[in-house]
Amino acid sequence: MNCQHCNTPTDNGYTLCPKCELQLTLLILRLATFTSPLQASLDSTLHPGGHQPTRTNLPTPPTPIRLDVLDLIDMLDATACELARWLEDSDQETAFTSIQDALIRCTESDLLPRFTDAELYWQTLSKLEHRILQIIDSPEETRIVGRCPNKLCGIQLTAPATATTITCPICNNTWPIQDVKQEWLHQLVQEGRKTGTAAECAKAFTMSGITLKRHTITIWKDRGKLTPIGTDPDRNPLYRYADIYRIATRKHQQKLDITTTVTA
Repeated sequence: MNCQHCNTPTDNGYTLCPKCELQLTLLILRLATFTSPLQASLDSTLHPGGHQPTRTNLPTPPTPIRLDVLDLIDMLDATACELARWLEDSDQETAFTSIQDALIRCTESDLLPRFTDAELYWQTLSKLEHRILQIIDSPEETRIVGRCPNKLCGIQLTAPATATTITCPICNNTWPIQDVKQEWLHQLVQEGRKTGTAAECAKAFTMSGITLKRHTITIWKDRGKLTPIGTDPDRNPLYRYADIYRIATRKHQQKLDITTTVTA
């Protein structure tokens, strides 16, 4: 007889090999630990990830609980109780104190590796785990890091704040995040016509690893070292990235790198 999950030979009367039995047991135990954070996610006023500037204020109050989470809890409860009743050969009226109680009793049963529908429940529980993780593990916030350095690609790339490398979804090239940021600044400088306010220029330099403060750019303007070429709709002065890079490079007498802190 073969294991229902991995199809390796197993002892007669067993539907799972020892390795798969352990994996299924760990899956059930993981689900038991997910029940508390899942129930905590019922509150519709909680928003993982902090402030949401794009959230719409509706004319009527939101539902006090998240119905999708409630449905998921009901599915997990029904599946866990059904499996526990099969494994314990108990009637349908058998009650369990909680979802955790039903799941843990499943792992304690000697019939788990001999259950005829072991693979069916494995697949069902795996799908439930995937859906639960999407709720209790909010996606990591991403930010723009620049454009793909590949000259034939050049699409805008985003990555989590903690990422150190990024793979372009179009050309599949992998780049260090710092290289992408510096290439983005290099393109802004090389084009010559790209402009930005003091705050935008300072942010672009700082994101690329070269520390530059908005106040420093303002001081250069006041001292006559830097001349604005116009204003934006809010009447903020606009500067060429190339002019700022030229002044910073001349001041430090060297090519700027990620160790440079530009001062006035």
